[in-house]
Amino acid sequence: MKNFLYFPLFSFLSLFAANGFEQYETLFKDHPKMMGPSASASEGEIEIVLDEPKVDAIRQKKYDELREQGITTYYADKWTRVGVVAMDQDWWMIREAVELPGGRGTLLDRLIPNLVKSAAVLPVTEKGDVLLLLTFAHATRSWELEIPRADSKVAATAEEAARALVKDRLGKEVKSITLLGEVNPDSSLLAKSMPVFVAKVDADSLPKGVVAVPIEELKRSLVKGSLNGNSLRDPYLTYALYLLTIAAEGGSPRSEESHKSYQTAP
Repeated sequence: MKNFLYFPLFSFLSLFAANGFEQYETLFKDHPKMMGPSASASEGEIEIVLDEPKVDAIRQKKYDELREQGITTYYADKWTRVGVVAMDQDWWMIREAVELPGGRGTLLDRLIPNLVKSAAVLPVTEKGDVLLLLTFAHATRSWELEIPRADSKVAATAEEAARALVKDRLGKEVKSITLLGEVNPDSSLLAKSMPVFVAKVDADSLPKGVVAVPIEELKRSLVKGSLNGNSLRDPYLTYALYLLTIAAEGGSPRSEESHKSYQTAP
């Protein structure tokens, strides 16, 4: 069933159109870790509704609300379809019927990664400078200063993905590496937590587009939101610097046991 995740889009959607709810249920049966628990509204959680008559009732209510707002029948129907809305080799976009705490039903979307391992790395030199990538980001259509991050389908562990990332983006070998923690930049939509590492690297022969910034200068620039005219608003960078500050004040990064737990998670 593993290859189910890599059906061509048109093949999957033709199956889904024939019996979309059945295909949606298949995801929960075959990929429970990817889909997560259904949860319980009575416990204050957002509960995923899998009972088909209840799903139909929630969908109909949302459809009626959209029609009352002047939305055409075509779009009201399209925007209330429950199940897999779109997918490719990297992501599933899923719309689900849910019950909120208090009993109200509605539709919510999720982006679920179809990836093996992800990592973000804060590269720090022995001098104490942070290495940032000056990258033109497609989504924001702007130049951004960011720490390296990437997804990998070949790395066996998050640390392996992090080491390969430093080699690929900075052209450097990692001297030492520590898992700082995990961060989710948008838990209302994105079903993915990114492990964030700090890695010691040398500062010799930096590739084009890599900027070395002293940590204290970087902290001041983060407050301003820019550095040398480029946007500086990377949540993974901010998270990593904050955890480093806590560690310097007597805290500690993730335990080895926690690190192993993350690495072995499928």
